Amino acid sequence: MSNPPVRANGRVRTVTEAPIRRGSNVPLRQNPRARLASAVSPASSSFSARKRAITISGDGLSAPLSRGSSTDPVLLELKSGLLLNVGNVLDHFTDFQRDVQSFCDKTADHLSRYKGTPRFSAEAAAPRNSPVTKPASDFPSVEEFIYFILLSIVNTRLYSDIFLPFHPCAGVDENRRWEEEYRNVIDRDLQLQAAAWRAKTYNIIEDSVGASTLNALLDKISQSIVNDLITSLQDLPGELPLSKEFSRELKSLLNRAYKWNRSIKVDVLKYDFEIFVVEPSSRWDPLQMEPFERLRTAIGAGARVVSPVALGIIGSVSLDGARVSHVQRKALVLVDEWFVGNARGRAISTVPPAYNPSRQQLATSYPPKPISALPPAPAGTVTTQPRATPSMSMSPPKNTSSQPPPEKPKGGCC
Repeated sequence: MSNPPVRANGRVRTVTEAPIRRGSNVPLRQNPRARLASAVSPASSSFSARKRAITISGDGLSAPLSRGSSTDPVLLELKSGLLLNVGNVLDHFTDFQRDVQSFCDKTADHLSRYKGTPRFSAEAAAPRNSPVTKPASDFPSVEEFIYFILLSIVNTRLYSDIFLPFHPCAGVDENRRWEEEYRNVIDRDLQLQAAAWRAKTYNIIEDSVGASTLNALLDKISQSIVNDLITSLQDLPGELPLSKEFSRELKSLLNRAYKWNRSIKVDVLKYDFEIFVVEPSSRWDPLQMEPFERLRTAIGAGARVVSPVALGIIGSVSLDGARVSHVQRKALVLVDEWFVGNARGRAISTVPPAYNPSRQQLATSYPPKPISALPPAPAGTVTTQPRATPSMSMSPPKNTSSQPPPEKPKGGCC
């Protein structure tokens, strides 16, 4: 007779089953391939009970959801493992964003020593080829202006040239064709099957293009960023000396972006992360203050803002549409306040200008709410509380020893 199942860490497992290790790429038990095959095989007893994956759209994003039997232990186990991997992916994305911001900050500090005060007045329009919509004279310093220019250019190139539905070397048109075929697979099969097809297709494209083609693409994107920066700053007097270190660090960031994008398409249990394929606006505008002001006033000073990328992850891995608190806590990718006093604050954002959530939307998404999507345990099931992890808020342990408590000091007032 098998051991009774227990509910722990948001999933159903047997007592003898080893817990999922944080950071593991395959959050399944002893035989991942056999387990995955049983999850997607038509012979599975719960196959007919699952609905096929659907795609929802909102705020310019698309988040595929797998609507299945909420009591299916296989599906719950797979999704629980996904949350652990998603947490790691978000951590990597946050680290990458910080490095991009640091790169732009260091470059702006260097170039501001050579670039002077802009020639145009405060009433003048923004430079013709600038990726931001405000003139340089609206900034506290030339350094601030260069920083936002470079950050805008880099972010736009990342989302338009690297974070594509499939392999960036395939080109935009080819990616659109693969994405259309992928949507047909989603309509026809379970999402696990569709995502496995996507990962296989990505690997086939990667093998066909080769490392030399990828290196040439990254060199081309790097040169495009340099050209855009030179064009955007041509109205400022002074030289624009870009060192070899600038090109080397930029190429390293682009290579990291490629590897991160590949991991969310292939490595994370073949799960769909189409949410990262956010269509950028024609001009990435971090200085459009209305969205930033709403975000800042809605969540309070000192708090970090939830980006649309993060909100998409929350939707795509949610159980029956409920927000997953573990993912939501890690999805706070955004950053610092802008114009805090006279300090050099940074409004560093992954939020495109088109993303303009209302205060009501943000009020319902921050702070994270606990997950409530798991169904009640069936009769005869032993339930336990999830095991605490270092990331959870924990109170001091209770004193369970048999020794009596120490006596209060005598002669005092308390």
